[in-house]
Amino acid sequence: MFRQVLSVGKTQFTRGYASAASNKAPLMLFGIDGKYATALFQAAASKNALPAVESDLLKIEDQLTKNAKLGEVFSSPMLSKTAKEKLIDSLGKKSELTTNFFKTLLENNRMSETRAIIAAYKTLMEAHRGIVSVVVTSANPLASKDLKQ
Repeated sequence: MFRQVLSVGKTQFTRGYASAASNKAPLMLFGIDGKYATALFQAAASKNALPAVESDLLKIEDQLTKNAKLGEVFSSPMLSKTAKEKLIDSLGKKSELTTNFFKTLLENNRMSETRAIIAAYKTLMEAHRGIVSVVVTSANPLASKDLKQ
């Protein structure tokens, strides 16, 4: 902890600086989807809501996968913001952070990026957990025990 002492006349003021917990994303992602996913990750980390937001996003991704028309509606510029907001509300119960995030996407006309943002958020969560995806190229076929690692 850092302390700063100021002397003014006979009065002495002390101010303490505590270092805040880091909410920095474990990876740097680029592009629109990376920026939004990183912002959501940092907001969720600051509120200790990473698993809740991830769960919300996985449910929404599942609904988008099951219903192709839903993804088209999300991306459609023809649908009004009010109708899209009702659609977001109808996707089921979500945390306040997730709801606000989708309202931000709606205000910034980024609803078409929903799938890419969810994928980027999943990448951030894997990195947060220490899971790293790799591609192994081998000149010789790998043994089955090596493939399981």
